[in-house]
Amino acid sequence: MAHQKDLPAVTGITLDDCMMQSGKLQGVEAWYENQYHLVMGETEDHDFMLTTCLIVHKGPPGGGYKLIESGVSNYINFFMLPKATRGRMLDNDHIAAGQTPWQALGMDELQVIKEEDRVIWRAAGRDFVARPPYWELRGGLKGVDLDLSMHSICPGFWYLGNFKDIAQNLSAGVDEFTQAEGTITVHGNKYEISHAGGLYEHVALPGWNDIEVVLPGGYLWMIGWSEEIQVFVFYMSGIGNFTGHVIVDGKPISFHGREQVSVEERQIWADPRNRMARGCKWHIHFDSHEGELDALVTSGGRSFGVACYSNGYMGRYQHLAMVNGSFTAADGRTIPLENVRMCVDDTLVFHTML
Repeated sequence: MAHQKDLPAVTGITLDDCMMQSGKLQGVEAWYENQYHLVMGETEDHDFMLTTCLIVHKGPPGGGYKLIESGVSNYINFFMLPKATRGRMLDNDHIAAGQTPWQALGMDELQVIKEEDRVIWRAAGRDFVARPPYWELRGGLKGVDLDLSMHSICPGFWYLGNFKDIAQNLSAGVDEFTQAEGTITVHGNKYEISHAGGLYEHVALPGWNDIEVVLPGGYLWMIGWSEEIQVFVFYMSGIGNFTGHVIVDGKPISFHGREQVSVEERQIWADPRNRMARGCKWHIHFDSHEGELDALVTSGGRSFGVACYSNGYMGRYQHLAMVNGSFTAADGRTIPLENVRMCVDDTLVFHTML
């Protein structure tokens, strides 16, 4: 495996930020809030990707948001890809649970516990532990048992506002890149994880109708991680949100707008399991006076799931891709990206004609 190093623990998140925040959204009929972790890494012969979260959501009377008035989505998604097949798309298997409304837990099945030095979100035998800059995942779902410890490696970007201002702004959310270690046990097979990369997210905001927001073109959400550089992309053409971040030495460099951020689909793959044709290769380019990123993103495998809403369905591909290219900083320093793992969320919607 590649040379590995420990990255220092850094955070901009407080313990109070890790408590449930949606109760501060006064006068809001529908809302949702999450605790989310992404982990990407390698075993001796495979690359892997794990996404897991608890999402608390409250819809209007009669449902509307994911067709239920209130509940807790207890979600996990995991798959592995052989290193030998890097660079070409596989029809891989994956393990997933918790995205459909009939799998949701009741609100009373979630506990949010604040102790002196930590906050624990607990549901269905799983613990999401926050003691920033450290995080833990404990417990199993769908045959995937987690015993992972993470630490943040850079101050977060509060792309939806700070929690201290949520009552006024009616939204807040933060992402922080992390480094992970521990074990993932899949149907009895234990994998030792070290120096894996990932992301922690905590978002609270009104539960707007996702179908109407995402409908014009869907969106791409990309998270690339190596020990030298981390890359964030959010690209939603329908509402004109083009955002990129590059983190070098724990310091973020931000890019905004179509003039500075572009994502171009370069190749389509026909999925043999659902006969859908979606992107599997993208060219990403950031450019401003602070630096330039130029890279090719090539997927090696995917998972696919569908979330149900009152007026349609949201399909979500999650790719484990490799990034190759380079970032050139304003001072002339060039950082290569060579087989950097990237999670690519490709989300599309199907609107009911009612």
